Amino acid sequence: MTSEQPSPPRPDTALSEPWCRWTWLVGLLALVVRVIVVAVQPMTLLNDSADYQRLAVSLAHGHGFGVTQIAPGGGPTAFRPPLFPLAVGALYKVIGVHVTGARLVEAMAGAIAVVLLTAVTWLLWGRSIGLTAGLVAAVFPPQLMASTSLMSESLALPLEMAVLLAAVAHRRSGRIGYAWGAGAGLGLLVLTRPSLAVLAVPVIVLLYRHRPSLRALAAAGVVVLAGVIVVTPWLVRDRLTMHAWIPLTTQDGYVLSGTYNAASATDPRFPGIWRPPFSVPSLQRLVAAHPHAGEVETSTLLQSAALHYLRQHPSYEATVAVQNTLRVFDLAPLSETRLATLTEYGYGAPWGNLEIVSCWAVLALAVAGVLTRTGRKAPIAIFLAPALLWLGTIVFQAVPRFRAVIDPFLIELAAVAIVSAARVATRRRQHSAMPALQVTTVVSAAD
Repeated sequence: MTSEQPSPPRPDTALSEPWCRWTWLVGLLALVVRVIVVAVQPMTLLNDSADYQRLAVSLAHGHGFGVTQIAPGGGPTAFRPPLFPLAVGALYKVIGVHVTGARLVEAMAGAIAVVLLTAVTWLLWGRSIGLTAGLVAAVFPPQLMASTSLMSESLALPLEMAVLLAAVAHRRSGRIGYAWGAGAGLGLLVLTRPSLAVLAVPVIVLLYRHRPSLRALAAAGVVVLAGVIVVTPWLVRDRLTMHAWIPLTTQDGYVLSGTYNAASATDPRFPGIWRPPFSVPSLQRLVAAHPHAGEVETSTLLQSAALHYLRQHPSYEATVAVQNTLRVFDLAPLSETRLATLTEYGYGAPWGNLEIVSCWAVLALAVAGVLTRTGRKAPIAIFLAPALLWLGTIVFQAVPRFRAVIDPFLIELAAVAIVSAARVATRRRQHSAMPALQVTTVVSAAD
């Protein structure tokens, strides 16, 4: 008599497995921890967070995105990507201008990101690794800061995880609706942080388990089409308002010139660090010489100055890449990390210490995870995504905050290392217990 082999689970059944009570309990833990952070940790609105607050208040009061803060000639602005200030502005329209209320909603978004990360990791590696990744993400200090301060990362993280989940779901089921969802989510992600457009490549790679076919190529086209549909209204808005075609924002020149200038290159303490362009004397003079320039013209001037400096100092780009890699992975001096924690998140020095210690721990575990057999079997997209995000950051500007969208991939690999080590330890205990069990059996038989 032959035993009947169990049939493999249907795709719909497999996709529903992560949505069990343990996943939601991990999400509840993430929410509780984040609410506690909001309750006990006051936040200072500085730099980007202050500007997001200004835009959100303007939108809530019906004044749109207001006017430019960087162009001497004034006029409309397309400096910030729109989705995060729109989301906060809509919230303020409902509850009034309450920063703490916005931070609590961000905490909820952060908890959702943890739930989605748990589901993605579960589908890729199984239950134990998925839940372990969720537990790490629930209490990981850099993720806590990213999801409790008035920064666009708080929206980017759940969107990023939703895009990955849709791509993995298509990979498992082949349903084209998931490809539409991945593309639409990718479009929203780009409207939150344009630099995350590089994720289109690993998302498309993640769609497939086998070599591309016509059906697979159609799914890739759907991802691109859905993303373009979502982004197009903002591009049209910029064309009508700014009277120019703009690649989502006018930040290019501002960001480039803040890094590629003589003051940043010769900084003895923080070489290659980004600084506000208007704090650089040569750039101050350049902008002052064009008092009627609007935001597009100002960005073009700053971009030209940055490219001119780079042409004259081509080796400087390597210095920027090395120094920014150290910064983004908390390998820079402690004083610099603490300063970045304060200026980016508005959180004090203790958070800088937590940032460094926790990042090093997860980074070490992620490297260990890559070296395991389970880690090496991961889809290539899981390695491609953080690599592209890293490359898209280090040549422009880098602070630990910019690693927030890379951290989920590191956490997944760290969870692989933790579970693999636990399984090895369990097998060793079982193996060491076997001789004693055998002796006991022999003695019993002799008796």
